[in-house]
Amino acid sequence: DGIRDIGVTGVQTCALPISSELPGCPWRLKQVMTHDSMVFESIHRRKDDSSLTVEVSSRLIESQGRKLHQCIIRDITERKRSEEELGRATRAMRVLSASNQALVRSTDEAGLFRAICGAVTAMGGYPLAWIGFAEDDEKKSVRIAAAGGRDVKYLDDSGVTWADEPQGHGPAGNCIRTGRIAILNDIET
Repeated sequence: DGIRDIGVTGVQTCALPISSELPGCPWRLKQVMTHDSMVFESIHRRKDDSSLTVEVSSRLIESQGRKLHQCIIRDITERKRSEEELGRATRAMRVLSASNQALVRSTDEAGLFRAICGAVTAMGGYPLAWIGFAEDDEKKSVRIAAAGGRDVKYLDDSGVTWADEPQGHGPAGNCIRTGRIAILNDIET
């Protein structure tokens, strides 16, 4: 089954150079050769060049007076995907819990907003969280009420607006104008 999963036959597998199967090949080969057994994770490539995450279990065996390394390679792509989903859900629950605590403990709106931004960045692992209000002024500016995270400096230079102009076409401006949620995954570009 495993050979079919990567899209090659047994004969083709034997013909593949080891370096094509083990990223960081020289280091990994040295580790495998010097240990009686080891288990590690790696990214392998299928014949169609798509990747799959695998767990490699290697152990030293003796057969007919020769030392050989037996390797069992398992596709753990689905397991890793599930672990990532569980991690995201756990972080979301931590953010929700911290936000609920902030709601109960805050004595004013500004403190509540700061605590929620702090929860989103500290518990959720996001580089930036902020709360802003659309102003009904001539510039259609957005007043930043609270912000938190390592990338908070982004807001200093952004000049957030919700005007229908290039500067107002960021996630905040689009969100305010359309009434829809906006998510920005890359604040670098």
